[in-house]
Amino acid sequence: MFLGGGKVSPGLATVLANTQPLIAAALAMVFLSERFTPRIGTGLFLGFAGVVVMSLPSLSGPNPLASTEGLLWITLGAVGTAAGNVLLKIWAGRADVLMVTGLQLLIGAVALAASAQVFGEGREIAWTFQFLVSLGGLAVFGTALVSALWYHLLSRASLNRLNTFNFLTPAFGLLMGGLFFEERLGLIQTIGILITLLSIQLVATNPSRPEEHGW
Repeated sequence: MFLGGGKVSPGLATVLANTQPLIAAALAMVFLSERFTPRIGTGLFLGFAGVVVMSLPSLSGPNPLASTEGLLWITLGAVGTAAGNVLLKIWAGRADVLMVTGLQLLIGAVALAASAQVFGEGREIAWTFQFLVSLGGLAVFGTALVSALWYHLLSRASLNRLNTFNFLTPAFGLLMGGLFFEERLGLIQTIGILITLLSIQLVATNPSRPEEHGW
């Protein structure tokens, strides 16, 4: 996902990465027997539409970057994330949260360290205080804690309901960009955020009466 992100425009990378909930929904129907009701389907597609709207300024920019290799990497990343979420959902409630989180991060770190020796860029790491603080924050709060919380939530709710909240990631990115980097939040991005919030409200809340038919 990160390798591909440097080879395509930010808007296109965001759109492709956020196909993950749609892919996961299809996999959940097959492997988890989760009902894909009209309400959930509408919410998921609305959420994706909100991401597309938020990304329109980047998509319509001059000469947007879009290499075939980048498109392939990001798409594979989305498929891999979706498949991983389905596997985590299968194990949710059947194994210790911290143990599963620790093992997946350890195995992933070993695989990345080995591949970096073969395919890495060969750049030296400057072990400065700022780098160590950033690395620790990403490792503990941005990866380990988030993964453990996600695994815990998977044992308490359906994958499709939880996955809708992933559409908020670009929304938070835009809001933090305005807060910390003085980036301007335009009308189009605001409309996209509102569409995404509507999709989450549609999926995350219970309907007034049980739905009788699923897809």
